[in-house]
Amino acid sequence: MYSERMRRRLFLIACAVGFGAGPDGAAIYRDSCAACHDSPAQSRAPAAASFQMTSPENIVRALESGLMKEQGASLTADEKQAVAAFLRDGTILWDFDSTREFTGGQ
Repeated sequence: MYSERMRRRLFLIACAVGFGAGPDGAAIYRDSCAACHDSPAQSRAPAAASFQMTSPENIVRALESGLMKEQGASLTADEKQAVAAFLRDGTILWDFDSTREFTGGQ
């Protein structure tokens, strides 16, 4: 029927599909944050590029208990972590395509 190698491949594919890719920080940013952070002159929000010098922990802290608490209230803990990683260095957590990079809305 299937070789051992093929069974292993099918198992890995099933695991990847079963566990899902997790939250996509880029998509969450685009849907929830970009309107203000990609237009800082109009919104007085810090530009997204400025977060590259901010630790992910501080970004999450701002979403949980800082100035962005109200905006972060609708995000899960995993979504906050994914956005923080994306803003910090363009990382898209749990995504198999690690070649995508943050463009700062450009």
